[in-house]
Amino acid sequence: MYICSTKRNDVRKSIEEMKGRMSSEDIADLIARNDGQGLPTVLQVSMTEYRRLKKEVSRNALIEIVRQKEIKHAINFNTLTLHTKECRHMDEKPLTASILNSQLTGLRLCKHCKP
Repeated sequence: MYICSTKRNDVRKSIEEMKGRMSSEDIADLIARNDGQGLPTVLQVSMTEYRRLKKEVSRNALIEIVRQKEIKHAINFNTLTLHTKECRHMDEKPLTASILNSQLTGLRLCKHCKP
């Protein structure tokens, strides 16, 4: 799970970092693991909450906080496009996401669903 702030382009930078550090099999495993737990792969939070979550030591406590966030978006990993969860024009295995401000993600916005 990648926790991002509302700082401009922070979500895009996190996904590009994920692409650089992980193989496609590792990313598929991450997506499957998070989907099985009902957790978003990418979580965008306010700057205040971002600082608080970065200081959180316990993984279980962090997971409980994140579990309360609703998954409303999906990210096409290959094209770096942001979709709503119900959009028909996204990839079969998207990255699930909980995004506060879609304009600050640095991702292209889907022209069909306009998140």
